[in-house]
Amino acid sequence: MARSPEAGRLLTADGRWFSAAWLHSKAVVPFATPFGADDQVLERFRDGARAVGAASVFVFPLGDERPRVLGDVDPLGVRGEVLLAVPNRDGALLITDARYSLLAGTGEFLAAAVPWGVDRARAHFGRDARRLAEVYPELLEVATRLPPARPVLASPSEVEPGSALAGKVRLMESFAEGSIAAPDFARAWLTARRRRPRQEELLDEPFERLLAEVFFLLEDYVIDPALRDPGDLTDEDLLHGVQAVVQRLRLLEAPDRG
Repeated sequence: MARSPEAGRLLTADGRWFSAAWLHSKAVVPFATPFGADDQVLERFRDGARAVGAASVFVFPLGDERPRVLGDVDPLGVRGEVLLAVPNRDGALLITDARYSLLAGTGEFLAAAVPWGVDRARAHFGRDARRLAEVYPELLEVATRLPPARPVLASPSEVEPGSALAGKVRLMESFAEGSIAAPDFARAWLTARRRRPRQEELLDEPFERLLAEVFFLLEDYVIDPALRDPGDLTDEDLLHGVQAVVQRLRLLEAPDRG
């Protein structure tokens, strides 16, 4: 495989990974790209490049084509097996023909490129890799090489029993099933929310958003009905809202989530 000396400095000899010398203190985020690069992955690189002040982008095809420069920091539409890099080398995107792409860079670059976080992005890739393992087993090798630094909880079943988060989930289920009244649920939830977790829990985005929905419901709910204003949630409104959240939490346990 022919490639430019510059691309060679950023990549390993086989062109399938970033070189240890270039990575140094940078992090790597994998993406499943079974059909080659798509604009969503290229957008991640573009956002990172803009965040580190890049005015142009180097494009290094990993075949026989000549390198080129994109002057508008917009690589959308680039296809094929290629390495993209910003001029100061703070970030790069390797698009392989092996069903995956690798985005790597400094903390500033990746904070803009993957604002949901490196660990969450790696967890997403791991689930994709397990779901596609029968067709694209090579993705599992990448997922094994790039695990999240800490667990990313994707559903209630992954929550540590006895933790503050487990208590909140249990409260929601009890309320949704009619085991406790709305005012008791609201008081207990707010108390549980003040309980410090044993360790910082990193939740996957869908799980985190559903818990936030309960918080927003309670912001519009006044426990004492005598103090409620028009437009505040009633006990029944709160119940229906929490029931909907609990139903969607159960959908997070679906087998196809990997």
